[in-house]
Amino acid sequence: MAYHESFEKIAAQVNGLDASKVEGHFAFQFNIISEEDAGIFYVEINDGKIIAMPYDYQDNDAVVSATSEEIIKYFNNESANYEVMGDKLDVLTAVVVNSANKKKPAAKKTATKKASTTKKAAKDAADEKPAKKTATKKTAAKKTTKKDEAKAK
Repeated sequence: MAYHESFEKIAAQVNGLDASKVEGHFAFQFNIISEEDAGIFYVEINDGKIIAMPYDYQDNDAVVSATSEEIIKYFNNESANYEVMGDKLDVLTAVVVNSANKKKPAAKKTATKKASTTKKAAKDAADEKPAKKTATKKTAAKKTTKKDEAKAK
């Protein structure tokens, strides 16, 4: 894969991240180390906004060196192998992890609510049917008893 293709994939991932809770300015340079697609880009967080640009960043907070495949794994919140120089990568990692966590639970919660609602409705319907039959039988039994009493008199 060529550098520009790798960068486009990574930039699309970065654009999907939610950095709205991050205050301040942070810049992270990524060195893609591979014979096929070597290159440099940076990811910048500035007061809750995040961007990726295909340039180096001289005054960065951290430098990450890895293959493009490992960097893509990193931005997918998957286990990745990379080398870090600097001490602020935890800020970007928190953004990646929080963004991944926001996407996953929403589907699980919706499925759980639908399933429990369906089960509850089925249980309520099952509870109602026997009660109606029992009430009908009791009423019928009482009518029969009154008729029998009238005949007996």
